Amino acid sequence: IDYQNTYYNPVNWNLVMDEPGNPNMFFPNRWQPLQLAEFIDQSGNEGTNASPDFLSAEWGNVQPFAMDASDTTIYSRFGSDYTVYHEAPSPPLIYPTEDTDLESDYKWGHS
Repeated sequence: IDYQNTYYNPVNWNLVMDEPGNPNMFFPNRWQPLQLAEFIDQSGNEGTNASPDFLSAEWGNVQPFAMDASDTTIYSRFGSDYTVYHEAPSPPLIYPTEDTDLESDYKWGHS
């Protein structure tokens, strides 16, 4: 069975773990892949110069057995739809929106 992501692509460049700093982080509220010199996945497969995929990016597309369409919200991004079940409120973001000061909420929650 193929469990790989079919349409999810990260918007940030890889964070190279062997180099200092993070000069390629342009979207801090989005996931950033890691670039590792060596990597062993959960099945024990070894790799070099590897960047592990984001796991379960499309998990909302799996048909649940105990929820129905009334429990969902469907979003679209870059031409692909994705489903969110029982959507939680958004976490504090690093940069505020126009009507809130989420940056201070983010800093307070992580200090």
